This record gives sequence, C-alpha cells and structure tokens, in this order.
Amino acid sequence: MRIYTKILVTTLPLIILSVFAGGALTWQLSSSALLEMAERWLQSRLYEAIGTLNSYYSLPGSPPNSISDQQLNAAAGLQNLDMGNQGIIIVLNSKGEILTAPGNEFEHLEIDNPVLIADLTSSTSERINFSINGKKYIGSHAYYKPWDWYLIAAAPVSVVYGDSIRAGIMAALSSLAVAGLFVITLIWLTKRLASPLELLEAGAQEMGEGNLKVRIPVTTNDEIGSFARVFNQMAIQLDQSLEALKTSEQHYRSLIENSSDLILILNQDGLVTYSDPSTTRSLGYDPGELTGRSIIDFMHPQEKAFAEKTLERVIQYKDISVPIELRIRHKNGSWMYFEAAASNLLDELSVGGIVLTLRNIWERKQAEKIQQSIYQISESVIKSDNLEELFRAVHAIISELMPAKNFYVALYDEASGLLNFPYYIDEFDAPPDPQKLGKGLTEYVLRTSVPLLASPEIFDELVAQGEVDSIGAPSIDWLGVPLQVNGRNRGVLVLQSYSEDVRFEEKDKEILTFVSEQAAMAILRKQAEDAVRENEARYRELFENSPISLWEEDFSGIRDYIESLKDQGIRDFETFFNNHPECAEAAMKLIRVIDVNHSTLRLYGAPSKEELVSKMDRVFGKETLKMVTDELIAIANGEKEFEGIGVNYRLDGTKIYIVLRWSVAESYTSTFSRVIVSIVDVTDRKRAEEQAHAQLQRLNALRAIDTSITASLDLKATLNVLLDQVTQQLNVDAAAVLLLEPNILTLHYAAGRGFHTSALQHTKLRLGEGYAGKAALDRILISNLNLQESPGELKNSPLLADEDFVTYFAEPLIAKGQVMGVLEIFHRKMLKPSQEWLDFLDTLGRQAAIAIDNATLFIDLQRSNIELTLAYDATIEGWSRALDLRDRETEGHTQRVTEVTLQLAKILGISNSTLVYMRWGSLLHDIGKMGIPDSILAKPGPLTEEEWVFMRKHPVYAYEMLLPIQYLRPALDIPYYHHERWDGSGYPCKLKKEEIPLAARIFSVVDVWDALRSDRPYRKAWPEEQVHDYIRDQAGKEFDPHIVATFMELIERRKIGD
Repeated sequence: MRIYTKILVTTLPLIILSVFAGGALTWQLSSSALLEMAERWLQSRLYEAIGTLNSYYSLPGSPPNSISDQQLNAAAGLQNLDMGNQGIIIVLNSKGEILTAPGNEFEHLEIDNPVLIADLTSSTSERINFSINGKKYIGSHAYYKPWDWYLIAAAPVSVVYGDSIRAGIMAALSSLAVAGLFVITLIWLTKRLASPLELLEAGAQEMGEGNLKVRIPVTTNDEIGSFARVFNQMAIQLDQSLEALKTSEQHYRSLIENSSDLILILNQDGLVTYSDPSTTRSLGYDPGELTGRSIIDFMHPQEKAFAEKTLERVIQYKDISVPIELRIRHKNGSWMYFEAAASNLLDELSVGGIVLTLRNIWERKQAEKIQQSIYQISESVIKSDNLEELFRAVHAIISELMPAKNFYVALYDEASGLLNFPYYIDEFDAPPDPQKLGKGLTEYVLRTSVPLLASPEIFDELVAQGEVDSIGAPSIDWLGVPLQVNGRNRGVLVLQSYSEDVRFEEKDKEILTFVSEQAAMAILRKQAEDAVRENEARYRELFENSPISLWEEDFSGIRDYIESLKDQGIRDFETFFNNHPECAEAAMKLIRVIDVNHSTLRLYGAPSKEELVSKMDRVFGKETLKMVTDELIAIANGEKEFEGIGVNYRLDGTKIYIVLRWSVAESYTSTFSRVIVSIVDVTDRKRAEEQAHAQLQRLNALRAIDTSITASLDLKATLNVLLDQVTQQLNVDAAAVLLLEPNILTLHYAAGRGFHTSALQHTKLRLGEGYAGKAALDRILISNLNLQESPGELKNSPLLADEDFVTYFAEPLIAKGQVMGVLEIFHRKMLKPSQEWLDFLDTLGRQAAIAIDNATLFIDLQRSNIELTLAYDATIEGWSRALDLRDRETEGHTQRVTEVTLQLAKILGISNSTLVYMRWGSLLHDIGKMGIPDSILAKPGPLTEEEWVFMRKHPVYAYEMLLPIQYLRPALDIPYYHHERWDGSGYPCKLKKEEIPLAARIFSVVDVWDALRSDRPYRKAWPEEQVHDYIRDQAGKEFDPHIVATFMELIERRKIGD
C-alpha cells in the first residue's frame, strides 16, 4: 500500500465523520430555530386575532342580542388576517367544532385528533400538533373567554419545516463541499509529503534489484532532500565499486581464459570442479569432460604416487607446492609434459578449492629431447663398433621422439647403382635385397630430395600421377626424409604406421628431418671409420708382428692436481682450462712415463726409451693442448677411460695425427698410478679425410656448374658460374674463356674473372697462334710455370705485364670431338699443381665444353624454329594469294582483315603465341571457298537459296582441309567459326555468345566491316558512317558487344581503318 494511501485511509474517515457531524448539528440547530420562529409568528397572529375579536366584542352600542352577529363578523375578520403561505386561523367551540376556517373545506369538520381537545383544555403549552383530513399542522392556540372560543393559528408542518429541510440539505451539501475540499487538500498535502518518500522507496527497491544507476530526483532542502542526496551518493559509490569489480573480474577472467596455462580447481578429494577453456587446447578435452574426475587418474603411472603426496601436502599444510614436472594423458592418448604448481584456497569463499596451474612444456621437452638426440647420435658414432650398432642406436633415439615401431634405413650406392637396406624393422615385410632404383616411395624421396609424409590419400594421388608404384604391405602413414650431407643424397630414413591409432603429423616430419641431418653425418662418419678400420685391419695383418704404440704411464700427479683444484671450489673444469691454458700445460708435465714399446720408438723416431722420455717436450706442442685438456676434464669427471684424436710430434718435428686411448688399470682406479695408453698413427687417415673434403668441395663445384647448365641456356651466365668455381676450387687468381668461331677459325674473349686490366677482353687469336691457339689446335694442355722468366707467346700482350702473372695454363674445351674454345688459367705466384689438380682442371674444361655445346645447340635450334616458322608463313600466304587470284572481287580483303584483326587482338590482350595462329587463321579464313564452284563464287547477282546453302558449307570445307595439317589445328577457330553469330543464328554450328571462340568473334567484326566498305559484284561499297552504324546496331546480335565497343573506339581514335 502506497504511503499517501495509508495516510488517507487513516485520516479521511475522521475528517468525513467530523464534517457530517457538524452538518447534522447545524441542521438540528437550524430546525429548532425555525420552529421557534414559527411559534413566535403564530403567537403574533393569535395576538392579532384576539385583538380583532376584541374589536368586535367591545364594539360600542351593540345590543346583547347581536352577539352572534358580532361573532360572525369577527370570524369573517379573522379570515382577513395575513397568515402568509398556507397559514390558517381556526376557531373552535368547546366541543371541538370548527366554527370558522378559511375555505369551504374546513367547514363543519371536526378535528380528528382527540388529543388536541385535551391539549386545548388542559395543556398549558401554547404549541399544539394536530391533523385535519390527514394533513399535519403545527400551531399555537389561545382561549377567548368572552365567547368560549378556542383560537388556533396553525401552519402545515411541511411549510414550517420546509426551510429547515432546505437548510439541512444546504448544510449537508456544504458539509460535503467542505469535506471534499478537506479531502482534496489532504490528498494534495499527503501526495506532496509522500512523493519524496515514494521516490526514496522506489529507488531503494531498484537498488535492491541490482540497478545501481538509479538516482532520486529530490532536491528539497529538508531532511528528505538530505536523505536523497546521501542515497544518490551511496548509489554512485556502489555503482563505481561494482563497475570496478566487473572490470577486474572481466580482466582476470580474460587472463584465465586466454592464458597459455591450464588452470584447474580441485576439491579436497582431488576431483576437478572447474577447468578453464584452455583445457581443449592443451589436452583435447572439453572443459566439462574433466569435471568430477580425479586429475591423478590422468597422470603418468610413474608420477602418480609423487603427485598424490604433493597434493596431500598442499591440503594438509595449506602450502603452495614447488613447481614439479609431470606427464598428463592427452585425449588422443599421447603424454603431454606440464610444469604443475598447486595453491590451497579451500578456505577462500570465492574459490573454495585447490588451484592447480599447469604450464605446457611439451615443446620445451620435445626440443630438449631433439637436442639430446643429436648428442646421443654423436655419441653413438663413438660408442658403436659398426653401422649395425649405429642404426640400432639411431632407431632407439628416434623412438624416444615419435612412434618408430616400423623403421628402416635405405642407402644408395652410386658405384653399383643399388639401393641397400642395411637396417630394416617391419611388422609385415622382410628386409628387401639390394635392388636397382624403382618407383617406390623410398626412391621418390631419394629422387626429389624432399621429405614426404604420405597418408593413404597422398599415396593414391602419387600412384595416380605415375610417380610411385604400390610396393609391400600397405601402410596407413609413410614418413620418409632424405639423408643428405652437403646437399648430396646418401639415402632415406623411413618410418611406417600400419594402425589408425598411430598417425604421423607435419611436426613429426620436421623433427625427423632435423634428426636425419645429424644421422646422415653420423652414418657417413661411421662409414668412413669402418673404412679406416678395414684399412687398419689390413695393415695389422701385414704387420702382425708389429704391435701398436703402447705406453704405461702414471697419472697420479694429474689426479692429485685435479683434487687440489676441486678443494679450491673449481667445478667447471672445461671453462677453467679454456680460460687458463697454462694450467693445462702444467698438468701435462705431471705425466710420468713408465714404459713404451718398440712401435712407439719407431712412431716417434726415438732411438731409445730414455731419449724419448727426456725429450717429451718435443712430442707435445700447442696443438696437443686441446686433447690434453679433454683428458684432464675426463679425469676431473671421474672417467676411467678416454679416447681422443689429437696431434703429436716426432722427435724430428714432424706432425702426426694420433688416436689416443687410455684406461686405468683395474687395481689402480683410486690412484691413477697405472694407466695403459695406446696411440695409433692416423695421419694418413686424416690426410685422406682432408683430401676427401677437398674432393667433396670439387664435386660441389661440378654440381653447381651442372645446375647452371641445366637451369639456364644463357651461355654468359653459365660461364660466369664456371669461372667462379675455377678460381675458387683451383685456388688461382684469374681465369678466362676464349670461344672458337668455327667459320673463321678464330678464338675471341667471352668471359673472365680476377683481372685488374682489360688486357684479354680484346683477344682474337687464330688457331695455332699463341698459347691458347696452340692448345686449341693441338688439343692438349699447355702451361708456363714462370711467365716472369719466360713469357713466351704472351710477350706479344704488353697489357698483361701489369697483371704480374707468374703461372699460366691453357686447357682446350672439347665436346663431341669438336673444339669449343680454350680455358685460360692465370696465377700471380709460382704454382706446382698436383696430378689431382690437373685432373680437376681437365674435368672443369669438359664441363665448360658441355655448357658451350648446349648453348650452341639451343641457338641453332632457335634459328631452325625461326626458319620453319617463316616457311609456314610463306606457305600460308601463298595459299591466301591463290584464293585471292580465284576470287578477284575480294582481292586484298584477306591481307587487310588479317592486319586489322591482329591490331584489334593485341588491344584486347591476346598473347603473342596466340597471335601467330590468329594470323594464319585470318589468312586462311575463306580457304573453304576453294570447294565452291566458280558459278556461285563469281556470280554477279544475288545468290539463290540453294546457292546460299552451298556457299554456307565453305567453313566446313575449310575445317576438313586444314584439320589433317598438324601445325594448323590451333588456327582452325577463324576458318571454321567466323560466320557464327552472337545470338546463335550463324553457321555452321549455331554457336552463341562465349561458345564462339574468341579469335572467331574478333575476326567476324573485322571481316564484316571490311566487306561492307568494299565493292562487290552485287553491290557498291557502303559509306563509312553507314558501316559504323551497322556494326554498332549488330552488337549483341551478330557480334560480341565488348569487341564492338573496343573496335569502334579504335576507329574513332583512328587507330584502325586508315
């Protein structure tokens, strides 16, 4: 109930009761007053009536017998009294008989109220009430004794009380008016008083419902206004606080939902009560899938117990756990690495749980695994005794990174051309025998040098393309990466899956590709080591009775030195010895040689053990320090064995490469006082490796030249690549290529590198002239190893003196038995080339000759193509002229429309290769008319319908004539379709719009335009404007509208038509 309603309900009845009580009282008082006034007026009428009677009774001279006359006269006089509205004077005798009364209606009537007679006779009261004929009267009476009359002055009660009733009604109405005025005033006052309170109540209610934007519009300066202002200020503060709270909540919610970390809330039983949206991204589960489940159930079995203890500690001690690393099962079954930390917020009402934060460290762990795998592969090279062990180690390492149940290694032997499978583990297929390259997926990767992840769909696509054949058991996924070293394929590393549960992804391909690089190097190195071991085995068989170099040494002094450094707090010995090489040198001198064998004496060139021991400072040098440092680090790390490659020196100063191995005798592991050392001279192997490296560099150079030859037929670019490789690989200062012009038997300069002047750029030598000419003529290598002392043939080149060249070579460039030119080599120092160097120069010369020959063949082929094209053009133009000779009326038409058609086609963006065929088609557009009889073709008048049927066959004749000619098939569009119309009403095929070939649409506009401008046997040429109007009118009917618009624009710009 509203406030002002409550006030009205309480006060309004009292006000109304008071008003009506006052009205009743007013009516009562007014009624009494009116009755009293009526009585007084009636009494005054009685007094006047008695006076009238007295006047008649005391009339002088009246005889006694005249009393009745007097009474009659008096009664008549009484009727003349002024009694007002309906007032009457009645005279009664003692019997109650009416003696006189106004009007005839009262005569001879008796008053029917017996009480009245009693009142008249006995009552002392002057007021009487009576009824006559049922009409009520009120009156006053008097007794007139002389005549024993009773006088009554009366008035009808309705008359007497009429004013009182009207006064009562007026009082009631007044009371009602006053009451209404009071009520209105009360309502207005109550409304005015209650309105601010209602605003306060409504505002409080809205605020209670959550609307903090509500404001109470009360501005009065009373207590309510003050309360409203306090209320509004409180609402503003609450609103601002709520907005800040919402902003903070949104901020932290956004942080949580977009965080890369996974946040879970657990109850005290370890069950998940909340998981954020990153659950899907991190573990593959929808957030709701984890709710109500124990997070421990998803953890790796090896880590569950530790995780449970950690969770119990967090719950018991309300602690924050130290971040731990653990594995959690992904929805796809894989294990994801996370760094986990838990916080006990069970007592926090806003959380009520244990907050578990999981940071995904899978990529970091995977990167660590990959890095570790690289180290492991490198270590496997050292630890493995053969390739089989190395392959097995690589297989185990890859298995740590991805599923590798089915794994094999394929190596390609270039010498035999066979693909070998030295390591092959497969569920279904047996290891294949060595085989020639076929069309399997392995050969595809070997051929393309591109890693391949072949799902069944990709495999089917490759089979459909003819790239591969289906070989062996069908796999679900096949993943293969090339084994490359220095850009050269050595083989392929392959993983296979036969189950839908094991699928490879692109990241697996990237990881395997990365690992394969190290694996390829390891395999190559192990192959080299195996080759070295085979060589060493042969040497051992040859020198069976000659044991290797063996040393017995005492390392106790080194061990004590290492221990003293540890006592000083040194732990990182690698950094220490690298920063303090003098300490490594000091430690090296602490080695005490106990004994050596004869092979050692022979190895170091020492006549005796004593002399070798006394001259150990000659054996060690600065290059030895690296291996010694590695030995010291091994000892500091507690290693009991060591193997390393380093440098020693013979007593005569010759540097030798050695493989040093030592192991501590079993009984001396605590003191290191007895260490057995073996040293193998691997100088030849090292030099062979250096030589192999040099050969590999040269092979890369030849490959670069090959690539240049196959990638480009630009002779200049190929020669630049050749000269770059020549100067780099032969390590010379300058080189130049002279090309032979066979027609004039002259060599001229083509390209050069490394020259300070332009001395050779103007070279022109005839065969047999100069060193280069003789090399070309005799087809032999010519050299001068000291130009300073004997310039020989180069003395005729004075500009070369500024180059200061010392050594010179001229290598003839011969391909297919023909001399292509000469490769000249210049060096500014004395050069003593080895046979290997000369062989490589010969190889480079052959490569250069091939490049020159290929470029020459390409130029000749281009020339032949141009000549063939000219022959085609000449033939087609001959046919066109023959047609013009047959139809004299259209002579010149073919040449004109051909020229204009090509102009328009170029504007429309037609390619140059297509323009050739458009030209031929334009020249031969009416070739079919050769099948039309002269009687029709040369008819001077209009053709009949039958003749037109014959004439319309000429496009078909053209098609049948030209189709058998292979090189003219691309030109058939114009001869066959140039009479087709845009609206489909043309002939012979009724094509419409874009169904008509573009070349025919272009030509048809030009053909009609030229025909209308030319005279014909059956009509004269049309005026230009008429022709233009016709062409425009036929756009969209006969012609392509776009082509017409372009054509007319060119005519208006006078680009066509002159």
